[in-house]
Amino acid sequence: ESGGMLLDLINDLLDMSKIEAGKFALHYEDLLVGDAIAASARLVQRRAEEKGVAISTKVEPESLMLRADQRAFKQIMLNLLANAVKFTESGGTIAVEARTCDARLRLSVRDTGIGIPADVLPRLAQPFEQASNDPARTHGGSGLGLALVKSLTQLHGGEFAITSKEGHGTEVTVTLPLSPAKAEQAA
Repeated sequence: ESGGMLLDLINDLLDMSKIEAGKFALHYEDLLVGDAIAASARLVQRRAEEKGVAISTKVEPESLMLRADQRAFKQIMLNLLANAVKFTESGGTIAVEARTCDARLRLSVRDTGIGIPADVLPRLAQPFEQASNDPARTHGGSGLGLALVKSLTQLHGGEFAITSKEGHGTEVTVTLPLSPAKAEQAA
């Protein structure tokens, strides 16, 4: 488990370095959104169950297709789900919803977790930023997860938004073009 965490951290650092250097190349392919979300949810399901947190997913339509970099999309999903599980207490819920809106995918991950203070939100998606710098904090992490989500979203020509209320949960919304112009050029 420690080795896996270390490998994840190294991969996040390498990906962030590539993005900042303009060297991160997207490899577009068609993917079924529901399958990608389900695969990501399965990877965090055990941790969620151990904490007593329920995860639900809803994709409309069920056959929703997206032209994107599959690895990057799964990385977006895993980072959002891992954060939601990490910051949601026992008995809480995480809802993943994906739907189309004006030729775009609107993906939201909403939790009933501890929430984020309003003064922290503006800087939270910057590399190495965390909601708390308290050395006694109980939640680990490098502070790269949301920065990677935001950067990978923007590389796809999408938008990233986060809303939260302390003590009531957080919602992260990623909006991606269903078929980005860059993907058409690469096809």
